Amino acid sequence: MSIKYLVKPGYVTSQYDGDTHFVTFSQLIRLYGVKSNECINADTMQMTGNKDGWEDDLIVLEPRYDGEYEEVKQ
Repeated sequence: MSIKYLVKPGYVTSQYDGDTHFVTFSQLIRLYGVKSNECINADTMQMTGNKDGWEDDLIVLEPRYDGEYEEVKQ
């Protein structure tokens, strides 16, 4: 399998309760219903500085303030 998704963990403020939450890489994969072996963690990319432009072709998965995570069509 090849890498399809760039997963961006991060903070999000809920539109429902106004609380701020950190959504992890693992949580985002589960919420979007994608396979971990098709994902790369944006935080890892930033730490290593390994950016060659190929990530521009990936589907970006980020925390959503509205909590409406749809499974990505495989």
